[in-house]
Amino acid sequence: MMQRIERVCVVRSAGDIAPLIIDGFARAFRALGLQVFVLDFDLFSTDPARFQQHLVNLLLWEPELAVAYGFNGLLPTSRGPVFRTQGIPLALLHYDCPFFGLAFDDSWLPEFRAHPDWYYHFVWDRTFQQQLQALGLAHVDHLMLAADTSRLTPPAATPERDVAFVGRVHDPAPVQSERLRLLAPEANRLIEQLIEQKLAHLARPVLDCWADLWRSGATGIAPDLLNPEARSVYAAVHAEGSARVRRAVLEGITAATPDVFGAGWAGTAVRQHPAVDYEHALPLLYAGTRINLNVTSLQLEQAVNNRIFDVGAAGGFLLTDYRDDLRLIFPHYREISFGSIPELNEKIDYFLHHESERSELAHALQDAIQARHTYVHRACSILERVGGQRGTDTSTTTTSAV
Repeated sequence: MMQRIERVCVVRSAGDIAPLIIDGFARAFRALGLQVFVLDFDLFSTDPARFQQHLVNLLLWEPELAVAYGFNGLLPTSRGPVFRTQGIPLALLHYDCPFFGLAFDDSWLPEFRAHPDWYYHFVWDRTFQQQLQALGLAHVDHLMLAADTSRLTPPAATPERDVAFVGRVHDPAPVQSERLRLLAPEANRLIEQLIEQKLAHLARPVLDCWADLWRSGATGIAPDLLNPEARSVYAAVHAEGSARVRRAVLEGITAATPDVFGAGWAGTAVRQHPAVDYEHALPLLYAGTRINLNVTSLQLEQAVNNRIFDVGAAGGFLLTDYRDDLRLIFPHYREISFGSIPELNEKIDYFLHHESERSELAHALQDAIQARHTYVHRACSILERVGGQRGTDTSTTTTSAV
């Protein structure tokens, strides 16, 4: 399976971020001179006949690699998943916790184990990389998110606001009410303990907090994500805890009044605005804000989210809660990260009054992203891992795509 890859199918699926990520990879493969066929996964359920015709056209086209978000590329047939039965390796991009998906009802594990050379798992968080490897999956690699610099390099903008956060911050009350109704008392106690620990220690991974509680005997539920009860706990911590932590951080800012785009709760601690169009308006917003704030979802243990790459590519200044992968991205990670709300307030106050340092760090982050962390870089990593080839020069003339 070391042939040179020239034709790639990307499987496009629904979601807020998933289509943009897949589109970024499609543009990256084209920039590398490859032909690209986009298969619309949504048609699988909305228009099965049209999907089947697209699939027939795809197989006649004879792709040499398929790339899909999560498990969306596992298209079943009576003989097995379509790409594997057609001799097409599948790269699965796990840009969500893989244990939230369909695979770990154990139904797909035998397929992955029985046919290891047809599946390549790319995981955004090294924690999950280690866990998937422990399950016997053969090809599991760490692949961070990236910036789509074809659309995230706006012209210089005059700052219009001091501090901004862009992202959903839903009201956690309905989620909390639902899990209290559905889960056992011990699970609910553990969820509350884990969220409280994250509120107190923003940079500490959830699974580390959980392991400490389990070893001390504070809970009888082990942090084993193959256990359905543990998965339910972890999913609830992410769904409810991410909103609670983001809200606590935003409401805890005293050094400025943050503008929040996409807030979903009533309050006076922030200025609330409607959600922003991700693809067109967001780059200008990042460039036009003195301090862009990131508060990471709780499903990321060591990894960073797309906001790091997007703000950097747009030339904006960033303050983010610390994650270990920041070390792999930016040498000045200490200056732009925080581990507590008091530290965040100190840095907001400092950087609002030190424009030159803020500008220098913003430019340094932009340079780092453009040099090593674009979708072209990630596409090259996939090609090298699956096909044993390095991506061609990005100045190569783009081959026409399907």
